[in-house]
Amino acid sequence: MQINNLEINKLEKSVVEIKGEIDVKDFEAGRDSAILKLSEHIEVDGFRKGKAPKDMVLKKLGDQIILEEMAQVALNKAYPQIIMDNKIDAIGYPQINITKLASNNPLGFTITTAVIPEIKLPDYKSIAKAIANKAEKAEVTEQDVKGFITKIKKMKAHDDFHKNNPDIKGHDHAEVADEELPELDIEYLKTLGDFKDMEDFRTKVKEDILKEKEFRAQEKNRLEIMEAIGKEALIDVPDILVNSEIDKMISRMKSDISKMGFKYDDYLKNIGKSEEAMRDEFRGDAESRAKIQMVVGEIAVQEKIRPEEAKVLEEIKKITEIYKDVDEANARNYIESVLINEEVFKFLENQK
Repeated sequence: MQINNLEINKLEKSVVEIKGEIDVKDFEAGRDSAILKLSEHIEVDGFRKGKAPKDMVLKKLGDQIILEEMAQVALNKAYPQIIMDNKIDAIGYPQINITKLASNNPLGFTITTAVIPEIKLPDYKSIAKAIANKAEKAEVTEQDVKGFITKIKKMKAHDDFHKNNPDIKGHDHAEVADEELPELDIEYLKTLGDFKDMEDFRTKVKEDILKEKEFRAQEKNRLEIMEAIGKEALIDVPDILVNSEIDKMISRMKSDISKMGFKYDDYLKNIGKSEEAMRDEFRGDAESRAKIQMVVGEIAVQEKIRPEEAKVLEEIKKITEIYKDVDEANARNYIESVLINEEVFKFLENQK
């Protein structure tokens, strides 16, 4: 495809503006395919959808609609070519503006697209090492174990109360005084899990508490490392990535509100805010998240971190077995991203 008068300009916030014209021959070459695609959705009296004669379809469609579809066809071919030929590292969806649209004329266009920005990382190994070395080791105290066992005793008190008082609803077992709590027996413990005796129960409780503490400590350590690296990294985060993170945050908020039995619009009315206001509130956190994700990606590139193909295939298989209609390419992109993130975090944690 021939692109004439091509101009590529770098704008602020890692955005590139592309201007040009698609040659008239290439533009007109898409007319038949545009008409064919449009005719599939056009109903003409006396004919099945997509089966009407071409002249009747053209009359019903009109020139403007056909030209707009021709433009779509031409740009769908031209944009990837421009990106590849000019080595533009585009991300996200481009914004396309048609500047000239007429039969037997070149197609004029302006495209703006976000690109991967230049990323200047600090000495991330030293930063990670300093934070990892001062991280506190997770430990389980006797008080932790006693606290957990007290919760189980309160559960038993609740169960016992309802066994003895089946007609009474809403008894709050949390209000039972500790000195009034029942002792735990092995019969009750076996309803909760595979425990041999009270000592086995205490051992497994301690193991579970330790796992939970280690997980929380790891999450805290990872966040601290990434925030420290991100703070010193020089990145002009594209708005498209920030807005994508905001979209995710809004989506999670809507889901949480729905689970509580409320409507999203009603929730906004109750707190006296618009969605635009919520998006503004989320922008700071969204920018931090986008920046951290870009830092992780750049570290993966510099350290040549890639997930094992066998692991990727294993995880793809799990997803496709659960979600039958999922696109395998999208599943692969998601799985690779998750696995790369995990490997980068492990790499940073091991800088000791």
